[in-house]
Amino acid sequence: MNALAYFKDQSIKKKLLIVFGVSLFFIAGIVAVGIYGMVRMQNDGKKTYEEISYETGQIMKLKDDLIDSRRILLMMLVEKDKKKLEFRVQEIRLLSWEIDDVLGGISAGNGNDAEIMPDVDKIKALWNDFKRTRDSYIIPAAMQGRQVYALSLATGVQEQRFSSMM
Repeated sequence: MNALAYFKDQSIKKKLLIVFGVSLFFIAGIVAVGIYGMVRMQNDGKKTYEEISYETGQIMKLKDDLIDSRRILLMMLVEKDKKKLEFRVQEIRLLSWEIDDVLGGISAGNGNDAEIMPDVDKIKALWNDFKRTRDSYIIPAAMQGRQVYALSLATGVQEQRFSSMM
């Protein structure tokens, strides 16, 4: 009751100043909590944007690498020079490693994202089949000079797989 008695004995001017000061204190607290919430939301939004941007960039890189891999494979099938064929095989192998890395990164980064994971798993399965057929049948046939056979594989089932991955 001491504080109430002290407040009661003050002049109107002092009472108004005290009430005004307490009100300012509460308003400052509300503003501080609001600013903290806004900063936190902004940071969360920025983090989400960066994650989405990174994922989108990885998916675009994946598509570019898949297109390059297919392009180099088709170029290889019209090549007659053994040294150029071997160079194309090395290019394809390097791109394959990059594609494997990107696919691994996308699946590791989106382990809980139900919308993305089925597509990544589907692309992984198609990519593994694509790679297996390319490495086991198409490249050996091209290296042996059987371009017609290799081209029939590349424009048959491989083309369907490639279209499905895109």
